[in-house]
Amino acid sequence: MKRYMIAVICWCSLATGCHQPPAAQVTTDSYFDLKGYIQAEIERMQTQDWTLSKTITLNGASETRQIRQADIAAELAPFLDVAISRPAWHGRFQVDTLHHGAGYTVVYKCEQRDIPVRELEISWSGGRLQRVEALRAFHSLPADFTQYLRYTPDSGYVIEVEQKTLWQKTLLKAEVVFVY
Repeated sequence: MKRYMIAVICWCSLATGCHQPPAAQVTTDSYFDLKGYIQAEIERMQTQDWTLSKTITLNGASETRQIRQADIAAELAPFLDVAISRPAWHGRFQVDTLHHGAGYTVVYKCEQRDIPVRELEISWSGGRLQRVEALRAFHSLPADFTQYLRYTPDSGYVIEVEQKTLWQKTLLKAEVVFVY
């Protein structure tokens, strides 16, 4: 019986193994390529001379530091985490465009709990990206985690994190200003 099963399996693999159907192409053209944009920003800033003024606030206590030529890839890494142009997420966001004056904002929203990025807003004016804002949220039994991110090209960024557990609430805010 085992020989018969092995022969059937071998025959089936030979018969179907020679012809492979073309791989399904998933397009995410309707989503802004935030990952590509942030990587281009990192490359651009690595060629410039700048300093960052970074203020960290933890539960109301603040500290500010000036950092010359910081690791910009590490600084902007949280924005790579909110890039929604992933094939697995295609079609899972509602997309809306809001027009205002000379610009517009593209808003991507997702209410599915298995996707941590709840909202992403890309604002444009005069053909230039003006601002990126994102909201991420994770919910579990012991803790809830919410992260708000805002990036303004050539100006800086803000990241606010709120973590709630059964015992405490922690608020962390990082404000960074790029000084050229």
